[in-house]
Amino acid sequence: MRLSPALKFQLNSIKWPVIIFYIVIYALLILMVTSQIILRGYGVDGSIGGMDMSSMIFLFIMGLNSFKSTFHMFSANGISRKTMFLSFLITTGIVCSGMAIIDSINAIIINEFVAYDPVLVQMFESRYNGIGLMTYGEGFLWMFFAYTASMMFGFFLTTAYYRMNRPLKLIISIGVPVFLFIILPILDAQLFYGEIFKAIGTFIAFCTGQLSGSPYVAMASNFVFYVIFAMLGFLIMRRATVKLSAS
Repeated sequence: MRLSPALKFQLNSIKWPVIIFYIVIYALLILMVTSQIILRGYGVDGSIGGMDMSSMIFLFIMGLNSFKSTFHMFSANGISRKTMFLSFLITTGIVCSGMAIIDSINAIIINEFVAYDPVLVQMFESRYNGIGLMTYGEGFLWMFFAYTASMMFGFFLTTAYYRMNRPLKLIISIGVPVFLFIILPILDAQLFYGEIFKAIGTFIAFCTGQLSGSPYVAMASNFVFYVIFAMLGFLIMRRATVKLSAS
């Protein structure tokens, strides 16, 4: 099945982007921590946080860039779609768990100098009385499931766009934002009296654990989304063919 070389290729392709990402992150963290320490000397207390959200965005972008070139290279070397997908699943698990560990360690170190509020603490502020062992443990799990869902969502989108022809790509790229941000709000306000967006807000609150107040609901939701995006992505790529044109 040639899984080992496929996995090695996938890991090598993401190694340098991850390194460069953390070089930028550490530069920003040093700047922000230094600024907070200086401000503290003037009696101004503050906190920093949300760096884990940067990791989610980065992994989403990596997912968006994880298909086309890899698919062409693997196809040219006789590596099956199944092997490609399996190697991507393993790569996702390794990279996301590694980044979740790094971000957890970063949170511990930063919190020694200035107040640091991870996204999990900001979302479930009433659950955590300060930063402690439970915060770091649940924070790692929350980040892992959020990271894998983000990366797999990017993979699903890029495989879907790869299968589309140019007119369909244009329709989706323009039509979906227009429908979501212009047509749907008008329909909701005029015909449904805000019930659509109320239902959407309730769904989001449930998936993020805000209704229950439990981060484990958010973790379970991210796992479900990960599985759905993985299944859809695999079904789409099974029938993908190598495209030599820019379309």
